[in-house]
Amino acid sequence: MAHPMKNVMGFQVMTNGEDTHYAQQRNKIFENTVENTVSTINERIEYVYNLSESNARLRNVMEDSLLEFECKFPEFLNPEVFWGKFKGLSLEALMSNVIIHTRLQRIPTMEAIAEYIREFCWYKVQPIKVFVWTDPQGKEHLVCWDGQHTLMMLYLIGTQVHKLNSNEITIPVNIRRMTIEEARDALMSENGEGRTVFDPVDMHEQKVLAYRDTNSQVPSHVLADALQTHLEDNMMFLGNPRRGEMNKPGCLTRHEEFLDERNPVEVTKYFAQWCFSVNKSNRPFQGVEVSMMYHFFKECVESNMTVDRRYVKQVAMACRNVGDNKDDFDGIRFFTRVKTAYKKHIDYLNAKKPVEEHLPFNPDRDKREKLFTFLCAMLESKGIDVPTHHKFFTVDDKDLF
Repeated sequence: MAHPMKNVMGFQVMTNGEDTHYAQQRNKIFENTVENTVSTINERIEYVYNLSESNARLRNVMEDSLLEFECKFPEFLNPEVFWGKFKGLSLEALMSNVIIHTRLQRIPTMEAIAEYIREFCWYKVQPIKVFVWTDPQGKEHLVCWDGQHTLMMLYLIGTQVHKLNSNEITIPVNIRRMTIEEARDALMSENGEGRTVFDPVDMHEQKVLAYRDTNSQVPSHVLADALQTHLEDNMMFLGNPRRGEMNKPGCLTRHEEFLDERNPVEVTKYFAQWCFSVNKSNRPFQGVEVSMMYHFFKECVESNMTVDRRYVKQVAMACRNVGDNKDDFDGIRFFTRVKTAYKKHIDYLNAKKPVEEHLPFNPDRDKREKLFTFLCAMLESKGIDVPTHHKFFTVDDKDLF
C-alpha cells in the first residue's frame, strides 16, 4: 500500500497506489451534505485548530489573548457587566441555539479572533446575523450566516473567561427570514471595513457553492464552478493558507492566473491537465511552473491551436526531462537553465559591441518572456508544435533539456 512521503522541499507527495488523493478529500467541501453545512461554535473552533500543523501554537496564541483580556479589562471579568453591555440593543438569543453555516462562512482566522479579544471594544460588537433554517428532521435552528468571528470571540470569552456554558449566555442577534441564496448574496456584498474580509480564495469558494447549492446562473458563479471542475478532474484544488494545506499534493499555491477572469477557462483546463500528466498531481504547484504554463496555454488558445489531451500529454512528457530523474518538472532547475542560456546570448551580443554599449544581464526582467521563449525552443526541438511567438532571445540547442 502506498503512503504519503516528503520530498526534499518539504512538500507532501503521493505515491501511486490505493490511497485517496488529498485533493479528492479536500474538494469534498463542495459536496452539499448536512455534515458539510452546519456546526456548533465549539466544533467550528476545533475544526480550525485541527487544520493547522501548528495546532499547539494557535491554542497558545488564543490562551495568551484571553489572559491579556483579563489583565487589560478587569471590569469585564464580571459577567453581568460584560454581557450587560449588549442588553436591549437588539433581539437576543441563547448562544447554544446558534449554529454556524459552514457553506456560507469562510474558514475563520483564529489570529484575527485573538486580536479582537486583545483589543476588545464592546461598542464595536455587531449583532450576529442569523436566519431560520429547518434541518431534514424538521427542527428549526438559528444559523449564523455572518459574524462568525464575533460569535467565536464571544464564545471564547464567555466559556473561558467567565466559565459559563453556552446555554447560560444570551447574545445580540439580527434574525432574518431569508433563503440561502439571499444570505449568500448579502454576505458576498457586505465585505468592507471593520470585517475580516473575504480574500480571493474565499470569494471563489463562495461562488462555487452558490452554483452547486442553488444552481446560481450568475456568470461569475458559473465560471467559478467550471474552473473548479477542471481542478477536480485533475486531482487538484485551490490552496487556502488558513487550511494549512499549501504543501499538500495537488495544491495550486499560486492563485493569480487561476482567479484572473480575463484568462479563457480552457487555459485552466489545459494547465490542470498538464499538472496531472506531469506527475499525477502528486505535489503542490507554484511559482515558475504556474505562471509559465498558464502563459503558454493562453498563447495556444489565442493562436487558435488545436489543443487536446494528447497534445497536453506530449508537452508534459517533454517537461518531465527537466526533473532530476526525468519524472517531474522542476521549475527552479528550469529557470536556472534559462538564465544560463540568456547569459550566453547577452555575452554573444556584447562581444560585438564596445564596452560602453554592453547590454546589462538582468535575468529577472521580462522573466515571463524569457521562460516562454526557452520553453517553446525546448518543445520545438522535440517536434512539438508551439504557438506563434516572438523569440525574446536566441536559445542555443546545447542549453536545452
